[in-house]
Amino acid sequence: MKLPRPAFALLALAAGCKESRPSGLVGSDVPIVIGDSGPGPIDVPLGDIPAPSDRPAKDVPPGSDTGVPRDTGPLVEEPFRPIAPQSGAYVRSLRPTFRWSELRGASSYRVEFSTTRAFAAVESSATSASTTLTPAADLPRGLRWWRVVGLDGSTALRTTVAWPVTAGRVRRDLNGDGRADIVIGAPGRDTGVGTPTGEVFVHFGAAMPAASPDLTLTASAQGERFGTSVSTSGDVNGDGYADLLVGAGYFRSGAAGETTESGRAAIYLGGATISMSPSVRLSAPVVGGGFGQSLSIVGDVNGDGFADWVIGAPAYDRLTGRAWLFLGGATPDGTPDLELTFAMPADAFGASIAGAGDLNGDGFADIAIGAPQTVGATTGEVRVFFGGATPNAVVDVNLVGGATNDIFGTTVAGAGDFNRDGYADLAVGAPSISGRGQLVVFAGASGALNQRLLDVRGAMVGTVGEKLGSSLDGAGDFNGDGFDDVVVGASSNAANGASTGRAYVFAGGASPATAAAVTFSSSDTSGGNVTLLGHRAVGAGDVDGDGFDDVLVRAARAPANVGREGGPGAVYLFRGAMSPGGAPAWSSIGAGTTQVNEYGYGLALRGGFRPRYF
Repeated sequence: MKLPRPAFALLALAAGCKESRPSGLVGSDVPIVIGDSGPGPIDVPLGDIPAPSDRPAKDVPPGSDTGVPRDTGPLVEEPFRPIAPQSGAYVRSLRPTFRWSELRGASSYRVEFSTTRAFAAVESSATSASTTLTPAADLPRGLRWWRVVGLDGSTALRTTVAWPVTAGRVRRDLNGDGRADIVIGAPGRDTGVGTPTGEVFVHFGAAMPAASPDLTLTASAQGERFGTSVSTSGDVNGDGYADLLVGAGYFRSGAAGETTESGRAAIYLGGATISMSPSVRLSAPVVGGGFGQSLSIVGDVNGDGFADWVIGAPAYDRLTGRAWLFLGGATPDGTPDLELTFAMPADAFGASIAGAGDLNGDGFADIAIGAPQTVGATTGEVRVFFGGATPNAVVDVNLVGGATNDIFGTTVAGAGDFNRDGYADLAVGAPSISGRGQLVVFAGASGALNQRLLDVRGAMVGTVGEKLGSSLDGAGDFNGDGFDDVVVGASSNAANGASTGRAYVFAGGASPATAAAVTFSSSDTSGGNVTLLGHRAVGAGDVDGDGFDDVLVRAARAPANVGREGGPGAVYLFRGAMSPGGAPAWSSIGAGTTQVNEYGYGLALRGGFRPRYF
């Protein structure tokens, strides 16, 4: 049964690897002993975690006047582990710099590379007297695993876990030209049949992307709203090209008992030439759940060298929700490999899905799934499933919203390495907290995710009622300082008129600032001003190939027009730079004069489902 939540408790995570846990159990079925090492999820109430400004300073020297007693307990040695490039990273250089933690007693280190996680054979190696190494020769282009061996003379003391890295490539590059591509879903698009069938438009990356799409993908069924959600964040078949996953969350299969849309999805494999027909069709495993309303290519969850993906059906069983993990392979198929659930009625589990990166540093990609209506009065939760050689449905960490009506978990995204400590971090949005909205970035760690690197409320950066966190994503390294950043939307911001909207980039750092590094505001003040800029805000990757990651922001009703009905929608590209500005470098406006086409509703990586009250 569901365990009661203590008001101030942090439930302990089981020691040991994920594969050792019994399969087929969800977190609520596992006995939990507070303060013990028994198995079960960590339950982290958001309101109980100290904000960054509340935490005592680290490593305070004796006699410092901090007002905080110095911890005189035993020092805990940092685990011997890789730090950078981050587990699962794509790096443009063939000679990236590798970093790892120090091993006590080691006089030197050997960095080894292999084509397999198990290191059946060491392809190459190099030694270093310090904790960094830049290879003297180019690495082979593509996926490799790397690990570090600590040496005392010629004696091997300890070996780190293996982390995957993809050299000489960039994320979201469908056609392999070295630039990330822009994918825009327009699920309301009527292709001539009288119902919203939907379309998806692909603009290949370039110094200045073309005004017209390079590729247009169309639906095959009336009313399915093809393009509700899209994702291009991985290579599911291992051929070196990013692949495209598209959701059609309102497809009706005609199955018996289908009272609401069952939904479906499709995979388009990347390549020098991309087929207009899907390579894989993914049918809903259940009837009437809105399968494909949310989805994400989540990275390599089981460590076999292929990216995997998760598709949600948040409307299943009266908004209880479900999600399914599909494992990639040389010939990917449409059969789900694992069902993910948490058996809480009407919590909209699967409303948001994210590849979280490697949160616990074990070399496997992890999954985060939002359930924004759970814990009574829509407080909301986010459930984290750690990857492993044999993934299972045990909830490893459960993050809980801090107040009634937060709808915490409406949005969730991998934040990259926000504080540059080698662990991936996790961003969560709660857009309705006190009408302002909230963004929280949780620090990845080998144990609990109980540290907030960033906690920002809407009124701190914008206007009351702006719904900060209504969209968010990892922005990559937008300003080129070596820390990954986060982009977040506040679509109801009224600074330039009612619901003109805004989006913000919050810069990563060792001690991230709560002030936005960059603000994107709508300058469209015509008509009723209801442009809703920030309705979608996503990390685009390096679209123009200049070495900086870029972001895309949607204005759902741009350009504004008289009568407050709103225009067809627009998508804006903002370029990363050492000193980024707030003006878009490129824009694309949907066809027509009204918002019925929902142009930009689907933007990689964010899914399209929203709770019914928001």
